Amino acid sequence: MKKDAVENITGSILSDLRKSSGMTQKEFAIAFNVSEGTISHYEQGITIPNPDMLIKFADYFHVSIDYLLGRSKMKTDTSEFNNIFYKNVKTYEVIDLTLSLSKDKRRYLLETLNYIK
Repeated sequence: MKKDAVENITGSILSDLRKSSGMTQKEFAIAFNVSEGTISHYEQGITIPNPDMLIKFADYFHVSIDYLLGRSKMKTDTSEFNNIFYKNVKTYEVIDLTLSLSKDKRRYLLETLNYIK
C-alpha cells in the first residue's frame, strides 16, 4: 500500500470516528492536546499520526491500530474478543468454526447474532 493511500485511509477513518462521536475538529484537538490544524492535516491525509498518537486514538475510540491504518475492517482489536468469549475459547477458533460453515449457515449465524443483540 502506498504511503499516500495509508494517509488518506487513516485520515478518512479518523474523520469518521470523530464525527460519529459528535466531536468538532477543535474538540478533538483539545482532547489530544494538538492543534486543530494537526487534526485537519490528519483528516485530509496531508500527514499521518505518529505511532504514539495512533495508540492514543485507538485507545480513545476502542479500535485497533490496524483499523485506523485501513488494514482491517474490524474495529475491535482481536485481543478484546478473547475477553468476550469463554476463557477456553480463542478468537481464531471462533473464526475457523465460522469459516467452516456454508454460506447460508454463516448468513443465518449473522442474522441470529443481530437478532439477539
